[in-house]
Amino acid sequence: YGKLYPSVNPNGLYQYWQNTEKVHAYGIELAGKLKNAGTDGLDLSGQVTRVWSAIDESSSVGSTGKSVVGNPITYVSPWRATVISTFRPDGNIVYSIAGRYQKAGASSLDNNDVKRDTYGGFQSFFVIDAKLSYQWDKHWSSSFGIDNIGNKTYWIYHAFPQRTYILNMKYVP
Repeated sequence: YGKLYPSVNPNGLYQYWQNTEKVHAYGIELAGKLKNAGTDGLDLSGQVTRVWSAIDESSSVGSTGKSVVGNPITYVSPWRATVISTFRPDGNIVYSIAGRYQKAGASSLDNNDVKRDTYGGFQSFFVIDAKLSYQWDKHWSSSFGIDNIGNKTYWIYHAFPQRTYILNMKYVP
């Protein structure tokens, strides 16, 4: 047994769910919107969020056998930000472009993530999305959008969609 499995404690051989008794997370978020920014019909909006988190009490130990107390909470990003530009040149058409950023957090209690680009991993990412909307009349509208224009591959526990095209037609009675 000892030669096949180097430790009686199998934590180093695989990952599994562990409970923590007490955690804390504190944060600040700044958000704003500027209408008619420099020209009529141009709106700018955005937000930035900063989170400080930690495990305060836990009987769990990490894969190295050390306490996980003091480590950040898993899957809590320390930084997130979004910026959106929307242009309405007239009453029928709307152009939007947005950038989204998220900094990687940890996906394991002992914060020893070494392979972030796989199932269970947590990566940083920055992606850009765009959308064009048109109001045909008082009942019909349509839109076309592209999420993740740059076709960025990123993981937050599972792979997120790469470039995605969205076509929408809407009728409101």
